[in-house]
Amino acid sequence: MGACPKLKSKKHGAYWFRLLAPSVDGTKRRQPRYGPYPTLQDARAALTKETKRLEAGGSLLDRNLLYKDFLDMWLEEKKHLKTLGDYKEIVRLYAKPGLGHLKLKDLRPAHFNELVAEMRKINRPGDERESEMMVRLMAARANRERKPGKEVRKHSTRPLSLSRVHKVIAVLRSSMTYAVQLEALEKNPAENLPLPKARKRKPLLWTDGRVAKWRATGRKPAKVMVWTPQQTGRFLDLIEGHRLYPLLHLVMLTGLRRSEVVGLSWFEVNLDEGWMMIREAITAPEPEEELDEWDDAELDRLGTKSEAGERYVSLSQDSIAVLRAWKRLQNMERLHAGEAWHDTGLVFTRPNGRQLHPQTLARTFLGLIEHHDFPPVTFHGLRHGAATAQLAAGTAPKVISEVLGHSRTAFTMDTYVHVMPEVQKEAAEATAAIVPRNARNRRSAG
Repeated sequence: MGACPKLKSKKHGAYWFRLLAPSVDGTKRRQPRYGPYPTLQDARAALTKETKRLEAGGSLLDRNLLYKDFLDMWLEEKKHLKTLGDYKEIVRLYAKPGLGHLKLKDLRPAHFNELVAEMRKINRPGDERESEMMVRLMAARANRERKPGKEVRKHSTRPLSLSRVHKVIAVLRSSMTYAVQLEALEKNPAENLPLPKARKRKPLLWTDGRVAKWRATGRKPAKVMVWTPQQTGRFLDLIEGHRLYPLLHLVMLTGLRRSEVVGLSWFEVNLDEGWMMIREAITAPEPEEELDEWDDAELDRLGTKSEAGERYVSLSQDSIAVLRAWKRLQNMERLHAGEAWHDTGLVFTRPNGRQLHPQTLARTFLGLIEHHDFPPVTFHGLRHGAATAQLAAGTAPKVISEVLGHSRTAFTMDTYVHVMPEVQKEAAEATAAIVPRNARNRRSAG
């Protein structure tokens, strides 16, 4: 007797079932297909289990739903997230090109491990034969969507750090958690992946020696660099006539985040009593994209980054004077603009009252650094600089943590205390002073 020719097919001899459900849009009924199951008993057991799940309020998703389409559903659920722009970027640049073509139900840990391996190769393209996934990833980074009439960037110069890889996987893991909550998956395939450990990059101070080496080689000693209080003061002196001086002055003394300072409202500032309340932030949905002009529609006005981020911050007399002068200038601009003025209520605005774009602010700041030939720091580096200056001034770590909006004082100290040699020297002297040394005292007496 000859063998059945269809036995070569994995689906031959297996059992399947379908569920009929109302359509979502009123045009077509959904009929997700389940299987294959090796025996009729297995199929019936699966049908019973799925029916009970749906009767208990479970969600019926298309069994052939692609991951890229599921990600769109998930992002819609996350539309009020404060870091939505970052999530969208990760989905667009890594999740969809990497795994978006796969069915949601077929995703396994191996797929996410492969994505991690390919992302780690992005910084060294050409070292080996590119995989299909790498080709898709590089294409996504090179060809960002732009507005109609805008040119497309031909390549990405932004490196992909290991910490960013961790962030990508954290976002994808969150999407898989949502799939489990919908009972579309039994377990999270992005959970407990063997990720390489990301080294935390702590800020490094621009000492005279490091500045000299940078001028000689053009290379930064570390990714995160911080100005000394003296360098910060000289920079403020040089830009005192610039429009951004009041904003940068405030950031350099208080350590506000970029999104917080552009979202600061006059309603939350009391110059008479000398304080401000940080309650809102303005973020850009596409943090990598370069903008040629300001656009309110591209900005999200949200709450602070965390519960600890909502805080009172005291203002120095110097900061109060600078803000008063700025407010007078802003009022003059309001009168000059007339009906063209945009009444946003924000402290720092364009000449017509419109809100500042965080990215354009950062680019302008970097231009000022280059113009005045200062050692480079990022805009976020000003936050580090404010923290180290406060440490050097002897401010209590808990107070610094509260001013910065950190939820844990330990995080503040671990991040900043090593930056300022003066702080370390003070700690060493204080430690030595409390250690009893009777033998030394006797030698001194003799």
